[in-house]
Amino acid sequence: MSRGGLSLFLGPDRPRKLQRIHELERELCIQPFDRHQLDAGAIKAGELLLLCRQQPAASPLRLIVVDQAHRLDRAAVEGLLRHTEAIAATACVVLLVEAELSARHALAQVTLQTEQFPERPATASKPFAFTDALGNRDAAGALSALRDQLAAGKEPLEVLGLVGWQLNRWVMVRRLLDSGYS
Repeated sequence: MSRGGLSLFLGPDRPRKLQRIHELERELCIQPFDRHQLDAGAIKAGELLLLCRQQPAASPLRLIVVDQAHRLDRAAVEGLLRHTEAIAATACVVLLVEAELSARHALAQVTLQTEQFPERPATASKPFAFTDALGNRDAAGALSALRDQLAAGKEPLEVLGLVGWQLNRWVMVRRLLDSGYS
């Protein structure tokens, strides 16, 4: 997809979907002000349509990612379809669906540009392999563990939080040792 419009990303492989979204972001030269991540359960049809039709601030198009798009109601889906041409001029809307769509769902009954993301076999990664490798000053092991965790679907912010938590533990142990505790 090199232009605006509606796309449907189907399947449970969230890391590959996020990778594809980052590729779109680079292809379309999307600036941070024009990238929006929405939860379909928390937005109303009118708000979604209004955002889709707004002119971008600093990019050629807005990139609007609607997570859990299977939760969109029929009015929102019909509104998106009715205003497809107007949306294509200002936005690239990506609807993420991880659940199986029933035949009666509004998204299953429409023809959109669809990309399939089937489930990949999961690699077994230890949750603390990254922080353990950092603690042992093993840079190669840390990078390998980080790659495995991101491939397994961990969000980068979650990994960063885990590093912060581990760092806090290390600082606390150092303070206890300096205070004379064993």
